[in-house]
Amino acid sequence: MKTHRRDFLKYISFGIPGLLLNPVSVFGQKKEKPPAYDPALVKEFVVAGHKDLPKVKSMLSEYPNLLNCAWDWGGGDFETAIGGAGHMGDVEIAN
Repeated sequence: MKTHRRDFLKYISFGIPGLLLNPVSVFGQKKEKPPAYDPALVKEFVVAGHKDLPKVKSMLSEYPNLLNCAWDWGGGDFETAIGGAGHMGDVEIAN
């Protein structure tokens, strides 16, 4: 099937305005972010990740997304609980 330039221009002249009039379908809906955790809670979790497996388990059961949180010790030194367990050599917490 051969498409002529005139037909191509006719088809896109109908398609582009439809995309511009309905940007939600093009760009998707924005999801609201959940509120940030209290920084003291994040620090407590990261510190517990260095040495305290029972505390890590209890905090994760209450706040599962803490696993992805990082604490800024300053100077660009961000650390997660699993990172702390890793450099302390605590395999149980790291797993």
